[in-house]
Amino acid sequence: MRERSISAWCVGVFAAAVLLAAGLLAFALAHPPEKEGITPRNRIGISDEYAGTLFDVSYVHTINLVIPELNWNYMTAHAKEEPYVLCEVVIDGETLTDAAIRPKGNSSLTAVAMQGSDRFSFKIEFDHYHPRNTFRGLDKLVLNNLGSDLTCMKDYFSYRMMQEAGAAGCLCSYALVQVNGRDFGLYLVVEAVEDSFVYRNFGDSPGQFYKPDVYAMESLAGAFSGQEAEGQTRSTMPGAMSPLGANALGEQIKGSFGDREAQMLLSAGGYGGDNPGTYRFLFDTAVFPLDDAQQRQYIAAVRTLNTSEHPEDALDLEQLIPYFVAHNFVNNYDGYTGITVHNFYLRENGGRLSLLPWDYNLAFGAFTMEGALESFLGGSSYALDLSALGLEGMTASQEFVNYPIDTPMFCAENADRPLFGAWIAQPVYQDAYHQAYDDFLTDYLDSGAFEAEYQAVYALLLPYAERGLIPCTSDAFRTAAEELHSYCGLRCRAIRMQLDGSMPCTAEGQKAQPETLLPVGDLNLGKTIDFSGLAFGLTREDVLQVLDAVTGDGDHTLEGVMQSVQSLTRDPSGAVPMVHRVWSQSRLVRRAVGGIVLPAVLLIIAVLALLIGLKRVKRIHREV
Repeated sequence: MRERSISAWCVGVFAAAVLLAAGLLAFALAHPPEKEGITPRNRIGISDEYAGTLFDVSYVHTINLVIPELNWNYMTAHAKEEPYVLCEVVIDGETLTDAAIRPKGNSSLTAVAMQGSDRFSFKIEFDHYHPRNTFRGLDKLVLNNLGSDLTCMKDYFSYRMMQEAGAAGCLCSYALVQVNGRDFGLYLVVEAVEDSFVYRNFGDSPGQFYKPDVYAMESLAGAFSGQEAEGQTRSTMPGAMSPLGANALGEQIKGSFGDREAQMLLSAGGYGGDNPGTYRFLFDTAVFPLDDAQQRQYIAAVRTLNTSEHPEDALDLEQLIPYFVAHNFVNNYDGYTGITVHNFYLRENGGRLSLLPWDYNLAFGAFTMEGALESFLGGSSYALDLSALGLEGMTASQEFVNYPIDTPMFCAENADRPLFGAWIAQPVYQDAYHQAYDDFLTDYLDSGAFEAEYQAVYALLLPYAERGLIPCTSDAFRTAAEELHSYCGLRCRAIRMQLDGSMPCTAEGQKAQPETLLPVGDLNLGKTIDFSGLAFGLTREDVLQVLDAVTGDGDHTLEGVMQSVQSLTRDPSGAVPMVHRVWSQSRLVRRAVGGIVLPAVLLIIAVLALLIGLKRVKRIHREV
């Protein structure tokens, strides 16, 4: 009897233990462990030692990715899924094992994949598999492939100017990246905005960080359809004086975003009510674990920013003013002041908001229609006769050099971007902003510091350009670098004129006094950008093949192409030979047809064959 009692008790204890274990397992599955934020108790391994080693900018570093061929092939073949794979990283001879690497990017990643290349940008996480693993205190870094930027310097100098202006910005340096000891390419190494960056800049009380991004590649599908979106925001740029303007491309893209405009306004620091669900798309981008108190604090901050008589109470102006000094100098309209309101980090700390810079490869006024035309037609037999397209007047380069610092928005109003618009109209803060600009220009541009750094960086990069280790030819690099250098000098002079009152510092003022604008000579910022990275891998060669096929033996100008197309409307019989030429001469068309049309046709044939087969089987079955 006693033995049966003990056995029953043991069974009961065992059953209870199983139920408890099952309960704990269920709870664990429902509540997976979250990564902790930076606190004194978990900062093991995090330090700023790396700042003086990996980010020493006086030489080009070497980063060797030691990775099994199977891992490398899998990662590059599935790049769009951004899978992490195990690798060993050797930085200037120092080895770190068990790191994780993945491709990164958006349009740039798509472009590399469509071009059949494996030269992606990458993110390396030293702590991905082992939470306390770092490189001299650095937990994560980004390897930027310098795509789209023919100068290879836009990100570098944008981050440097942020630092010189007094804003928190990522450290960066250049490195020759190798894969299993084989030279792969020159990359920009960028400090990732995560644990190490946050601790280096803000210590143990950093607040929360968000990376809003409503930008989606499918949104651009109708960007060039020629249809204007209803309620399109009017231009606030001096380019409104001419059909071309820097806004021509921007207005087309803006019209494609439609129902996302509300999210863009919220991404910019707008207030959408007190329901946390309204901000879910933003809260989901939090860098550190987000609790209910932080959500309420963020909502309270944007409510104050947008509804209070003292919006500055919700702003960290010590960070925001220097941020906008540098940001507006480099004219980056793929960021906060641009159309898509992305490529920045939004920080909230103690109910105050500020911005951190990220991704400046389209800075320095390159995001224009002229830039696109230069990318696809520049240096070809097709004359860049803009008048043939009805695009006459002030060049985009002249607009960007003179761009007004007090109304810096691209296809938007200051009111649409409250982290700038809420304070710029107040004299005390406008004066502080202008003084910060004066200090920045004096200390970095006028002093010769920029000139010395530019020459040093150019000398570092040129040998790698000549060795074919950057994404463009050495001649294209030299030309682009010269345009960037010229732009910085002219931009400095134009802002000086705005600060001393000899040129208006608002779009409205510049429209009224166009004679005050600084001439820019033959400056062409379109030569600093490769638009193939924004066109899903479409290259100049692809475009020229199609244009050659359309014109046949005709005039190799844009006007000649237009005339060839118009002639088809008068004589449709010419379409057959033109289509044949396009098919035989254009690799792009054959690739598109082979990748989309033919599989679709084969699928239809297969389905029809299946249906016919099933019908025949059914008839045979009936006959039997």
